Amino acid sequence: MPKGFPKSGINRGWFKDGVTTPKSLEHRKKIGLANSRALKGRKLSEEHKLHIKLGMAGQHQDSNNPGWKGNQVKYMGLHNWIRRKLGKPSYCEHCGKSEPTAMYHWANKTGRYLRDINDWLRLCVRCHKLYDGK
Repeated sequence: MPKGFPKSGINRGWFKDGVTTPKSLEHRKKIGLANSRALKGRKLSEEHKLHIKLGMAGQHQDSNNPGWKGNQVKYMGLHNWIRRKLGKPSYCEHCGKSEPTAMYHWANKTGRYLRDINDWLRLCVRCHKLYDGK
Protein backbone atom coordinates (compact mmCIF):
# COMPACT_ATOMS: atom_id res chain seq x y z
CA MET A 1 0.00 0.00 0.00
CA PRO A 2 1.42 3.46 -0.90
CA LYS A 3 2.53 5.74 1.88
CA GLY A 4 -0.22 7.94 3.30
CA PHE A 5 -3.09 5.52 2.76
CA PRO A 6 -4.74 3.73 5.66
CA LYS A 7 -3.82 0.05 5.95
CA SER A 8 -7.46 -0.93 5.68
CA GLY A 9 -7.66 0.81 2.29
CA ILE A 10 -10.79 2.66 3.34
CA ASN A 11 -10.93 6.43 3.68
CA ARG A 12 -12.63 7.14 6.99
CA GLY A 13 -12.77 10.83 7.80
CA TRP A 14 -9.51 12.04 6.34
CA PHE A 15 -10.88 15.58 6.08
CA LYS A 16 -11.97 17.50 9.15
CA ASP A 17 -15.19 19.48 9.12
CA GLY A 18 -14.81 22.69 7.12
CA VAL A 19 -11.85 21.40 5.02
CA THR A 20 -12.77 21.24 1.35
CA THR A 21 -11.92 18.29 -0.85
CA PRO A 22 -9.67 18.94 -3.87
CA LYS A 23 -12.51 18.40 -6.38
CA SER A 24 -15.19 20.49 -4.64
CA LEU A 25 -16.42 23.76 -6.12
CA GLU A 26 -15.32 25.66 -3.02
CA HIS A 27 -11.78 24.34 -3.41
CA ARG A 28 -11.68 25.31 -7.11
CA LYS A 29 -12.92 28.82 -6.26
CA LYS A 30 -10.29 29.12 -3.57
CA ILE A 31 -7.44 28.27 -5.95
CA GLY A 32 -8.87 30.30 -8.87
CA LEU A 33 -10.10 27.49 -11.09
CA ALA A 34 -13.82 28.02 -10.68
CA ASN A 35 -14.43 29.06 -14.31
CA SER A 36 -11.68 27.13 -16.06
CA ARG A 37 -11.41 23.62 -17.44
CA ALA A 38 -11.96 22.36 -13.94
CA LEU A 39 -15.67 22.87 -14.63
CA LYS A 40 -15.59 20.62 -17.68
CA GLY A 41 -19.02 19.98 -19.11
CA ARG A 42 -20.47 23.31 -17.99
CA LYS A 43 -23.02 24.67 -20.46
CA LEU A 44 -22.39 28.15 -21.89
CA SER A 45 -25.16 30.48 -23.00
CA GLU A 46 -25.45 31.25 -26.72
CA GLU A 47 -24.55 34.88 -25.99
CA HIS A 48 -21.37 33.80 -24.18
CA LYS A 49 -20.42 31.49 -27.08
CA LEU A 50 -20.90 34.38 -29.52
CA HIS A 51 -18.64 36.66 -27.44
CA ILE A 52 -15.93 33.98 -27.36
CA LYS A 53 -16.23 33.44 -31.13
CA LEU A 54 -16.01 37.16 -31.91
CA GLY A 55 -13.07 37.61 -29.56
CA MET A 56 -11.08 34.78 -31.15
CA ALA A 57 -11.98 35.53 -34.80
CA GLY A 58 -8.87 35.72 -36.97
CA GLN A 59 -6.40 35.70 -34.11
CA HIS A 60 -4.50 32.58 -35.17
CA GLN A 61 -5.25 32.27 -38.87
CA ASP A 62 -2.55 31.75 -41.48
CA SER A 63 0.49 33.96 -40.87
CA ASN A 64 -0.77 35.04 -37.41
CA ASN A 65 -0.48 31.46 -36.20
CA PRO A 66 2.73 30.75 -34.23
CA GLY A 67 3.14 27.47 -36.15
CA TRP A 68 2.96 29.13 -39.59
CA LYS A 69 5.71 27.87 -41.92
CA GLY A 70 5.05 29.90 -45.06
CA ASN A 71 6.42 28.16 -48.15
CA GLN A 72 8.44 25.75 -45.99
CA VAL A 73 5.26 23.76 -45.37
CA LYS A 74 5.25 20.00 -45.99
CA TYR A 75 3.06 18.10 -48.48
CA MET A 76 0.06 17.29 -46.23
CA GLY A 77 0.11 20.70 -44.54
CA LEU A 78 -0.15 22.40 -47.93
CA HIS A 79 -2.96 20.10 -49.08
CA ASN A 80 -4.87 20.78 -45.85
CA TRP A 81 -4.36 24.53 -46.34
CA ILE A 82 -5.69 24.33 -49.92
CA ARG A 83 -8.70 22.29 -48.74
CA ARG A 84 -9.47 24.95 -46.10
CA LYS A 85 -9.13 27.82 -48.59
CA LEU A 86 -10.83 26.31 -51.66
CA GLY A 87 -13.05 23.66 -50.10
CA LYS A 88 -13.48 20.05 -51.08
CA PRO A 89 -13.44 19.59 -54.88
CA SER A 90 -16.73 18.33 -56.31
CA TYR A 91 -15.99 18.08 -60.03
CA CYS A 92 -13.14 17.45 -62.48
CA GLU A 93 -11.83 20.41 -64.47
CA HIS A 94 -10.31 18.10 -67.10
CA CYS A 95 -13.11 15.67 -68.04
CA GLY A 96 -16.06 17.57 -66.52
CA LYS A 97 -17.19 14.66 -64.33
CA SER A 98 -19.30 15.75 -61.34
CA GLU A 99 -20.80 12.59 -59.83
CA PRO A 100 -21.46 13.02 -56.09
CA THR A 101 -20.12 9.52 -55.29
CA ALA A 102 -16.83 9.97 -57.16
CA MET A 103 -13.59 11.05 -55.45
CA TYR A 104 -11.86 14.27 -56.49
CA HIS A 105 -8.39 15.63 -55.66
CA TRP A 106 -6.62 18.94 -55.63
CA ALA A 107 -3.74 18.63 -58.11
CA ASN A 108 -0.75 20.96 -58.21
CA LYS A 109 -0.14 22.40 -61.69
CA THR A 110 3.57 23.25 -61.53
CA GLY A 111 4.81 20.65 -59.04
CA ARG A 112 6.56 23.35 -56.97
CA TYR A 113 3.98 23.16 -54.10
CA LEU A 114 3.89 26.81 -53.09
CA ARG A 115 1.06 28.61 -51.30
CA ASP A 116 -0.47 29.91 -54.52
CA ILE A 117 -4.20 29.26 -54.87
CA ASN A 118 -4.01 29.68 -58.66
CA ASP A 119 -1.52 26.79 -58.87
CA TRP A 120 -4.18 24.12 -58.10
CA LEU A 121 -6.90 22.41 -60.11
CA ARG A 122 -9.70 19.97 -59.35
CA LEU A 123 -9.27 16.52 -60.91
CA CYS A 124 -10.96 13.15 -60.57
CA VAL A 125 -8.70 10.27 -59.53
CA ARG A 126 -8.28 8.97 -63.12
CA CYS A 127 -7.38 12.39 -64.54
CA HIS A 128 -5.05 13.10 -61.61
CA LYS A 129 -3.08 9.91 -62.35
CA LEU A 130 -2.86 10.84 -66.04
CA TYR A 131 -1.91 14.46 -65.22
CA ASP A 132 0.88 13.44 -62.81
CA GLY A 133 2.12 10.74 -65.19
CA LYS A 134 3.01 13.26 -67.93
